[in-house]
Amino acid sequence: MNLNEVKAAVPGIRVAEPDIIKNWQENPIFRGKPDLKHKRLKAYRILESKQSDKEKIGGDNEEFLRSSNIRISFHTDVEKEFSRIHELVNRTNQLNFTKNRWPEDVEEARKLFEKEVSEEFFSDFGYIKVSDSYGDYGICGFYFAKPGYMQHFLFSCRIMNMGVEQYVWNKLGRKHIDIKPPTASDLNNPSKVDWITLCDDANAQDSHKDDSSLNSLQVCLRGACDLAMTSFFLKTKFETIEEFNYSVHPWEVHTNARSLGLYKDQESDLDIRTILEKTLGPDFNRYNSDIIQEKSDVYVISFSQEGFMSSYRHKETGLILSLRCMHMFPGTDACDADYTSLAYDDVKDFLTDTTEEKWTYFKENYEFIGGFRNSDIVKEQFQNDVIHIFTRLKHAQKKVIILGLNEKIGNLPELVKLWSSINSIVKPLAEAYEYDYIDINDYVKTDADLTDELGGAHYKRSIYKKFSDVIADCIAKV
Repeated sequence: MNLNEVKAAVPGIRVAEPDIIKNWQENPIFRGKPDLKHKRLKAYRILESKQSDKEKIGGDNEEFLRSSNIRISFHTDVEKEFSRIHELVNRTNQLNFTKNRWPEDVEEARKLFEKEVSEEFFSDFGYIKVSDSYGDYGICGFYFAKPGYMQHFLFSCRIMNMGVEQYVWNKLGRKHIDIKPPTASDLNNPSKVDWITLCDDANAQDSHKDDSSLNSLQVCLRGACDLAMTSFFLKTKFETIEEFNYSVHPWEVHTNARSLGLYKDQESDLDIRTILEKTLGPDFNRYNSDIIQEKSDVYVISFSQEGFMSSYRHKETGLILSLRCMHMFPGTDACDADYTSLAYDDVKDFLTDTTEEKWTYFKENYEFIGGFRNSDIVKEQFQNDVIHIFTRLKHAQKKVIILGLNEKIGNLPELVKLWSSINSIVKPLAEAYEYDYIDINDYVKTDADLTDELGGAHYKRSIYKKFSDVIADCIAKV
């Protein structure tokens, strides 16, 4: 074939006449990345050694991997290693599942990354280090997750066929990836990777020490966005169960203390179960929790949601339940909405799954008693529910860590006042039960620690990292 035929057959290929050979050393096309420490040569020698050892045990890849002492670690200081990560994003192909490239200019890429992070509060990102008995592979992977999907998910081919990408994907919750072929690996195969050890720093000299007992601890995180953000850092260190707020249209299922009390009551009392079945709101089986099941080793709990629901008392039994609808009905308060004041015609277009019979039962059998901000009855019930939770976990001999609430910083005085009131109940109880209590006011000290809206509920990513470090230190005492 002549040169033009080659160009036609392979679009994008570079071709040249033979006279290019005499000056090829000066030609920028052939100029590679400087490698004065011969890292590529070392990598090829490692590969050669691994292949030889694999053949000695019969060529079984999983058996070989189990004998290789593979260690990985997750890191979040992306800014510090941005040049290497930029290289991975733009140069990897075989194990780059997303292939979303950044600008070639590093500073432009940095600005784009910072913009993407600032636009999504619940973004999660980090890089991966890998080592094994044969050597230290350095920074080999990068992920950038947004709610529901991966924006970036990629690895260097130097860790191909080690199961690293499958392990990381499982560890991060198997978020959706819009895979852009071709790729040299199937994230679903193998489905279980149990030959990799998680450590603090895979490239450290002592990364071989056995932390498996600590890393295998199951940690239940129960709260709202404070723990949802902190979980990004903790789930790369421990096995985690996450219990955060979610919606069951049109209701919000909150991780408040009352929901656990209700679940306990309806489990032990058939009359209460019957009452709850007649009551509007989500199926109360949704309020089941790992605190009830007692399967985790450690429980990290935040009570930040207590002030955002309205409470109702059953007239005959005195049973108290808390509700919050996603829809803001005219004439109701966002946090202390009195739904008993609304006629069925006011709500039927939005509460499409609520029958007139159920609404009538609710209005006739419940009385509105306010919310945490304005009802001593609600505060007393909250204290009783916290005591129930703490007592249950104490009897189960579980490690419990309480994340306190911001009561000083922000431009929403009603919010910090509310959280101060919650702290005044929770902190003395935590101390009485000898549970670890993290006072976040030791870390949230100025407006600079808050996100840009400065309300007081959301903090800079570095603050959540500090929370996770303190929690990890508490867990290490188990």
